[in-house]
Amino acid sequence: MLNVRVFVAMCVGVAVLAAGCGGKSEPATSGDAASKAELKALEKRVADLEAKGASSSAPAPGGDLAAKLAALEAKVNSLGSGSGSAGGVAGPAPVIGVANDKGKDLWGCAKVDKGLAVNGKADAAQWKKAKQVQLVSDEGKRLACDSTVAICHDTENLYIAAICMESAMGKLKLTCKNRDDKIYSDDCIEFYIDPELDRNDAVKFVVNPDGVFMDFMRDTHGDAGDVTWNATVKTTKLADRFIMEIAIPFKDMGVKYKPGMEIGFNAYRMRTINGESSTWWGECNKIDSIGKVVLE
Repeated sequence: MLNVRVFVAMCVGVAVLAAGCGGKSEPATSGDAASKAELKALEKRVADLEAKGASSSAPAPGGDLAAKLAALEAKVNSLGSGSGSAGGVAGPAPVIGVANDKGKDLWGCAKVDKGLAVNGKADAAQWKKAKQVQLVSDEGKRLACDSTVAICHDTENLYIAAICMESAMGKLKLTCKNRDDKIYSDDCIEFYIDPELDRNDAVKFVVNPDGVFMDFMRDTHGDAGDVTWNATVKTTKLADRFIMEIAIPFKDMGVKYKPGMEIGFNAYRMRTINGESSTWWGECNKIDSIGKVVLE
């Protein structure tokens, strides 16, 4: 269960960003104790959710304030999940492979056996060897919906898998239907790939939960032209998450594999429902801030 103070700050003190890349705001902070005003705000939120069709009620006034806040936290989570509200806090993203052991801005990309079948489920045996990271808020906030991303390669393809928890699957923005539509306006993950690791430009490979994607060049000044990679993209949508699985040929990336070589990389998720964004290493659209992947 979330710490009560963190949950209150998330519910009533967090400034919501606009969809996509927005300006930075200072992380919200909580006081030394939960206030009655915060409790009232949570009670109103529960009442609003219940008005949309839930049957049970908020805790009655009186009694221990912290206990009521904890009960309201559980109520908001369950109601948000059931109603498709943006307010629910999804469970942690499941494990795909093994934890990245490189630390900070370096991500190990394990070599796996050929034949990885891309099916949008990230359940092939090769993924058990892949190195994974969990995306974090680019503003230091508690995320409502966690995401795990894993990578591996077979000397011919770069494979990427992402499992994104989502408490409001019914409210995902999925307006883009064609390749190279403006996928970044939907719920999506942006993958930044800089094969030359010069941090001057990179390919933005953007995928929405329907598996529609776009690929284009981005440099330190802005968008810098179209790219056409022969990638395979498969996705699956479940009740509480969506899964992405991607294979990109090294030859399309201009990569001649050598053990130990490095490329620039980042994964950046954007949720339109509340403006929440999360990253591995780097800021949105800032090519010179992305991390490094080492091909093992």
